[in-house]
Amino acid sequence: MYRLLTILFLLATAAMTAAAMYPADSVTIRFRAGQSAIEPGQADNYPEMRRFVNSVRRYPQADIAYILIRAYTSPDGTSGDNADLSAKRCKALAAFIRHETGISHILIKTEPQGIAWNALRDMVAADSISPWRDDVLSTLDNTPVWVFDRRGYIIGGRKKSLTEIGDGAAYRALHHKYFHLLHYAEATLFIKGERPAPLTKPLTEAQHADASAIISSIIPIPDSINPSPVRTLHGHRSLYPDRFALKTNMLYDAILMPSLEIEFRMSRKMSLGIEGQMAWWKKKQQHKCYQIAIVSPEIRYWFRSKSMLRGLYAGIFAGAGMYDLENGRKGYRGEGVMAGVSIGYSWPVSKHLSLEAGFGAGLMKTRYKEYTPFEGHHIYLRTLDTDYIGPLKARFALVWRFGPVSDSTI
Repeated sequence: MYRLLTILFLLATAAMTAAAMYPADSVTIRFRAGQSAIEPGQADNYPEMRRFVNSVRRYPQADIAYILIRAYTSPDGTSGDNADLSAKRCKALAAFIRHETGISHILIKTEPQGIAWNALRDMVAADSISPWRDDVLSTLDNTPVWVFDRRGYIIGGRKKSLTEIGDGAAYRALHHKYFHLLHYAEATLFIKGERPAPLTKPLTEAQHADASAIISSIIPIPDSINPSPVRTLHGHRSLYPDRFALKTNMLYDAILMPSLEIEFRMSRKMSLGIEGQMAWWKKKQQHKCYQIAIVSPEIRYWFRSKSMLRGLYAGIFAGAGMYDLENGRKGYRGEGVMAGVSIGYSWPVSKHLSLEAGFGAGLMKTRYKEYTPFEGHHIYLRTLDTDYIGPLKARFALVWRFGPVSDSTI
């Protein structure tokens, strides 16, 4: 009985606390697709931010219950990407409010919401001329975000069902008309106490002057939360700003076999690298040569997923090359192919520069001619085929990444 009374008391206290506060003001901030930086020039961001911050400043912190921030995205991209993006938007708006008002971070609550399904439904419901309106509303109302089979495997979902309406025509229409309106964050200021009665008397001249002074005040936007816009492609932020990286394997460079690799990021977690090594040294007088040329493409999966500058990766590679190795007494000239798996790790040393260590193993098949050098000629001895299973690659590379860099990628 004592425990029951305690629980009831706590619930009553929480209910009374919740009731003894009211929303005093709110603001909606718009974002460009794929971005989390607050841009004053986007929509009505600047006047709305100025108004909301001045509203927060009017109250002592002791009177503020909390500020609730919720951020949203459109259905574009994966659910994981959208969850991360809405969290970043919450963080950016919270940082702005703290910077401009000096309010304690304890008084700011953030709730990343991911995809703004409810807002999308309201927009579609208000569109009476859309030929797909009823089908889209039925999908939004009746299809879960994810559909699972009996074994717990995902077999469908809300977004997938939307893309199937009218062979994709409905989804394209939604993308064109509404998705750009779903990139926003809301902040609501809750004040302790009861909501004051509405003002029934007209404002005095002094009150008018105070209101005018508040409205005309200018709030500078700090550079730390308003970075330069990320380079865009067709009006949208690139999800993968570090698309290209140039690398050289210093282990191969050290043994006089210069290497160069270009890596291209294909998706959030996948990249394609094409590496080449070439050594073309020859001493005719001593009958010595060291000639190797290899080209090796490799597909890598990055576990960290945010940047090719940092983190663990695993890959599969193939390669082909030719060689001519002669030590003055015997020579080997041939061609070969290889394939295998690799693993590596990359870590940054500066904004664009990083180091990468890796290892690869697999199968190599080669056919070569064995010969003996004699008076400037090669005396053929035999042709051999060799299969080799074991280490094929070792890497300690210097990496230079091209493109804009954000703090989240390093």
